[in-house]
Amino acid sequence: MIEQQRTLRDLSSQVSKGRMSRRTFLERSAALGIGSTAALTLLEACGNSASGTGTDLTYWNLFGGGDGARMIQMENSFSKSHPNINLQSITLAWGDPYYTKLAMSAAGGRPPNVAVSHMTRVATYAAQGLLEPFDLNELAKHGITEDKFLAPTWQRAHYKGQLYTIPLDTHPFVAYYNVDICKKAGLLDGSGNLKPIQGADNLMTALKAAKQASGGFGTVFEVQGVTAWRLFYTLYSQLGGLVLSPDGKELILDDAKAEQVLTYMADLT
Repeated sequence: MIEQQRTLRDLSSQVSKGRMSRRTFLERSAALGIGSTAALTLLEACGNSASGTGTDLTYWNLFGGGDGARMIQMENSFSKSHPNINLQSITLAWGDPYYTKLAMSAAGGRPPNVAVSHMTRVATYAAQGLLEPFDLNELAKHGITEDKFLAPTWQRAHYKGQLYTIPLDTHPFVAYYNVDICKKAGLLDGSGNLKPIQGADNLMTALKAAKQASGGFGTVFEVQGVTAWRLFYTLYSQLGGLVLSPDGKELILDDAKAEQVLTYMADLT
């Protein structure tokens, strides 16, 4: 019982610091076998004792798992280096529910000061007047400048010439390889590292060699969700293909290049 109370107080502390939503608090309290009335009583008590000094900064995100753990580390680092700012971080459910709540809160005049968003959503929010652009001079004072980011990523953070978002991460494809299999297939250099593989044909040859050496698959990758699309778009872009016109109003898919990519992806199987 003592351990249960200690855990509950730890959870309520996370809410008072803005690091957990009330809904998540109640769900975890229920998992501990504590009724919602008792949990809310403790939550309100902790909330009333919170410090009202300093500047409040509300921040919404949708990170869980390893991303969520790293984000909490970043938040703790920020709070430690900015003791005069009361960071109120809320983690909400991933996906459409998050974006619906974000849009509705902004439209209702109660948005967070800062929020995480996929870049594909930013233009829509900016066009609706739900976002404010960043002041480049203010960002520069804190070391946030264009040269710190990949050029395409920085460009996509703009809408009608103004910066509306600061890139947080990107999603490149990374190859993990089995050293023993690749060594047997002759794919390693003298230092035991994977030899450079350039071009579609050379990649296919290397994968076939790995398949023969392993007696199983030469490569594996996720085919559900958005991963297949990302692989297609990566290869299609390398051929110089575009999906939409620069203004985003016209479909200009190059059928020949798209067919070439899809054929190659099928050959990988």
